[in-house]
Amino acid sequence: MEFSKEFIKIKDNVIGHNGSDPGVMTAMYFNPKTETGKILLVNTDSDFDDNFWPEIASIWNSLIKYETKLSRPKASR
Repeated sequence: MEFSKEFIKIKDNVIGHNGSDPGVMTAMYFNPKTETGKILLVNTDSDFDDNFWPEIASIWNSLIKYETKLSRPKASR
């Protein structure tokens, strides 16, 4: 478990863990400010493809955008 101010070089104050084994990559983090968690499970190897990390960053940014939308009061949605 780690307390982090960024995940994959994206500013995001979170608590959680990430890891990988051959053929998989995982990230599970909780944002205490928004009280929302994000889970990313990827069924591919992260070590051999230059397109992998930009795609993961794009997905993570989308999750942050959705998390921000969820954490806003209902009146402003």
